[in-house]
Amino acid sequence: PDAGAPPEGGAGRAAPGLYPRLLAAVAGTAVRVSVQHWCERPDVSYADVFREVFDLLAAGLPAPAR
Repeated sequence: PDAGAPPEGGAGRAAPGLYPRLLAAVAGTAVRVSVQHWCERPDVSYADVFREVFDLLAAGLPAPAR
């Protein structure tokens, strides 16, 4: 499938160009959140924070464990 195309299903009815813009906005925000979190936690490597943020997104942003 085309990586710039929305997934099949209900989301396929979105306006043309909406999916790639949304994906770019989410990725940009995820990078900013990674940097902010890392600045507050200098004991953690940025690569680990970045990886965790994108792993959570890839998993559909599940609720945190209680």
